[in-house]
Amino acid sequence: MSGPVEVVLAWSEGAQALAARYVPDLAVRLGAGGWPTLVLAAALAIALLLAGGMLPRVIAGGAGALVGWAAGMTVADLAGGPIPQATWGWALAAAVAVAAGVAPAAYPAALGALGGALLGAEVPIAGRAALGALAGAAALGALGFYLRHLIVVATSAAAGAGLAAAVLLALAGSHPALSVLRHRPVVLVAAVALLGVAGAAFQLGAGAGGRGRVARPPVDTGRLRQTAEE
Repeated sequence: MSGPVEVVLAWSEGAQALAARYVPDLAVRLGAGGWPTLVLAAALAIALLLAGGMLPRVIAGGAGALVGWAAGMTVADLAGGPIPQATWGWALAAAVAVAAGVAPAAYPAALGALGGALLGAEVPIAGRAALGALAGAAALGALGFYLRHLIVVATSAAAGAGLAAAVLLALAGSHPALSVLRHRPVVLVAAVALLGVAGAAFQLGAGAGGRGRVARPPVDTGRLRQTAEE
């Protein structure tokens, strides 16, 4: 199995592990807050699923901080030296978050560049992994920039899906019909994936429908009145 395929499979397994780990933890915290917390969380989840893409600066800024943190941890592992790993993480998290808050396209570009660097490092150019990483970062960074709207919408939908699944999991204790989410992690992961895809599809469809409408020219009521009088 080639290096890039192994990296992609590792990311897929990592995403499933994150959903199976952090969604239950979030569900416990939401359940401890009682009904007001659950209602607010459900409202936020619906907003992220259906309209999060309308706030690209907020979504890109928050997600950009996570991408920056991951990039900082990666750089720290490669660079070594006296600078603590957490310092790299916080510095790049702040930098990418601010950049994405000002220009939301910075988040998809950074996400693509990070993924491209990790993938490219597995395919050395002229025997040098660094050249492969640079080429991969440039290629996927440009692709991320091109697909910036899709990536921001997908990120919003994924966050909303995770939060919605946590709310449902928190309700599983008092609603036996939802207990399958607690006893079968694979169902929980599938629910997160299904909600995320459905939310992203809805937002993209709504956006395409809005852009596809043709604006009608204003009606000259005075001219119509004059024509009717004649």
